[in-house]
Amino acid sequence: MNPSYSQAGTRWTFRLTDLGRHALWATALVLLASLLVPAFGALCTLICLQAVGLAIGLALRPAVSLRCDMPDRLVAGREAAVRLQVRNDSGRPAYDLICGLESLPQGFQVADGMRPIESLGPGQSVEWPCTVVPQRRGRHRLDGPVCRSAFPFNLVHIGRAFSFTQTILVLPAFYDLDPQTLGPWVGLHGDGPRLLGGTGTYPEYLGNRPYLPGDPPRRIDARAWARLSVPAVREFQETGEPRVGLFLDTCPAKKGNTESAHDFEAAVSLCASVAHSMRRSCAIEWFAAGEEIHTLTAVPQGERSDRVHEILAEVGPAESRAAETSAEAMAERFAAVSAAVFVLSSWDMQQRQWAEWARQAGCHTTVLVVARQADQQRQAHGMEVHWVWPSQTWEGQVHL
Repeated sequence: MNPSYSQAGTRWTFRLTDLGRHALWATALVLLASLLVPAFGALCTLICLQAVGLAIGLALRPAVSLRCDMPDRLVAGREAAVRLQVRNDSGRPAYDLICGLESLPQGFQVADGMRPIESLGPGQSVEWPCTVVPQRRGRHRLDGPVCRSAFPFNLVHIGRAFSFTQTILVLPAFYDLDPQTLGPWVGLHGDGPRLLGGTGTYPEYLGNRPYLPGDPPRRIDARAWARLSVPAVREFQETGEPRVGLFLDTCPAKKGNTESAHDFEAAVSLCASVAHSMRRSCAIEWFAAGEEIHTLTAVPQGERSDRVHEILAEVGPAESRAAETSAEAMAERFAAVSAAVFVLSSWDMQQRQWAEWARQAGCHTTVLVVARQADQQRQAHGMEVHWVWPSQTWEGQVHL
């Protein structure tokens, strides 16, 4: 939970009400009419009424503190409960108050964010819940709550705006996926040609196999090389949880249109769902978002899915594909994982090359392509490639 707003950082606010604006226009009209007909009595009455209301409002302006408890992380499209509390810290009653969250960033929806309070006695407090629904992922800044009073004549709102600003991280929408969506290796321990476990597990020697591009040099078996006259590497199997690499293509297939942005957000949501679904059965060793590769080995295993969601909350579309050198550097990481999951926006030559490197390194390779056009379903060359419609991603109905 974020720290609650305190009364230390506040500023006074002054705002005309609808009735106050009408009264001000009426005063201006009477002033113009007084130039033609004798209307000084009505003009003086209106001016005195507004002056007295302003003087009383300033003298009896509310001295309150407002508490707002809001989570520091939200999920796009999901409701979040927020508790608000206002307390009268002065020794006199406060009347005709309106308190709560007034200005939220674009894309936020709030229900019962502002609460009218007729009166609040000295030391008395009122607490109420409200619901906030963010629609856009990212890091947003929320302004502090406000508390205003329109007492006595409902002509002006005088109160306090709490200047404490908090940062809210909105995670992308995610769902629990069917285990078969990710591949047959999910939930299996010790099955498959090369399942590498975590720290504290003891590998079992399986034998030798020919050297493949991407294999780490430290696994080369010199004796087997001399015996077979071809480079060979040792192959081990552990009983721990599978280590997985997760890759998100951040370059949209088509740029500069609304559908492309919508499809990119769907791919981000699908990648978040994949990370969420693997949190119990797999260990995410690294996460690549375009050219940036994030190593997660230092993050506790139970928090790796959350770390991926934090990265996805702020990732944006790239202008171009990952550089060739970055792709080659990423290929070296395939040797450290037993499976690789690709979330792509298209299935072209460069994406096929990435998946082929993972397959040659001995990884179980699953490719998820978020696309609208059925003609993008090209040959997968023996790899497990699935096409997902963006609407399926938003509805959490990804069944392959």
